[in-house]
Amino acid sequence: MTENFSSKATITIKESQSDGYPAPHILVLIDKPRRVRKHYGNKHDSWRLEDRDILNRIKSAWQWGFVDVEAIISNDGRYRGYSSPVHYLAKYLTKSLDLSKHPELMNIKKADEIPQGLRTKVYTQVWNKILKSHDFYVSKAFKDRLNNHKSKTRVGPIQHFIISPELLHF
Repeated sequence: MTENFSSKATITIKESQSDGYPAPHILVLIDKPRRVRKHYGNKHDSWRLEDRDILNRIKSAWQWGFVDVEAIISNDGRYRGYSSPVHYLAKYLTKSLDLSKHPELMNIKKADEIPQGLRTKVYTQVWNKILKSHDFYVSKAFKDRLNNHKSKTRVGPIQHFIISPELLHF
């Protein structure tokens, strides 16, 4: 991210896809403005990175599936019905498992026995436990930016980018 956006200010949410492969969702605060264009989609309109070179470098860095980069342009801080881009990303944290609601998981012996509709939730939990990692990571640079931002006068909207392998698949 530093190479592409000159920023280490990120929030990362780790999730798995139903096939077990990782699907990280990353919010990047950028300092240098980037040109974006409006994209008119079937479900909603969005803003997309115009610089194909940066987009291709990001895609080549993540070779394990779909990559999507979306710019967040907002004067009021809201994003896709959420109060902020961070709250939008946090929705991936709520994909947790409650074994009392899914008792069939208690008898699973092999991964291919996990019901298709529960695989994303199960694999997300399993990989985070195996790798001893956190579901949610906020970089030191992001925290520093938030602390510095409180004392500075805001001169227009801050630009963010969400980089997500399944951003268009709702």
